Amino acid sequence: MADFRSYSTPRSLFKGAQCVLSHCYEATGLCHRTKGLLGSKSISQDEGLLILNCNSVHTFFMAYPIDVCFLDHTFKVVRKVDALNPFRLSPWVFKAKHVLEASSGWLETHRIQVGDHLKWSAE
Repeated sequence: MADFRSYSTPRSLFKGAQCVLSHCYEATGLCHRTKGLLGSKSISQDEGLLILNCNSVHTFFMAYPIDVCFLDHTFKVVRKVDALNPFRLSPWVFKAKHVLEASSGWLETHRIQVGDHLKWSAE
């Protein structure tokens, strides 16, 4: 079964003028949203997965920890979780409309804070 890199054409994600992810994939369908990062052996610092219409995730059967960024409908960061370990549940974030999963340490590296606005590159 293919991993998250087959879900969509990657796009860049920005915080202001700074590119914070050069390869961000989008999970839109039920199968992709349900599977998420499962099956991938790792995720690099420049990769992420945006799960649309989602406000909670799990890391059951994951092989590595991930950073989780909860976004509202305008892509404003409403909550973040650093290094969510395998076999854990994230909080249920009622204000969130989407969830961004990235490699552990990504939030700190790019100084992502609650209140920051992220934006997609043009396709």
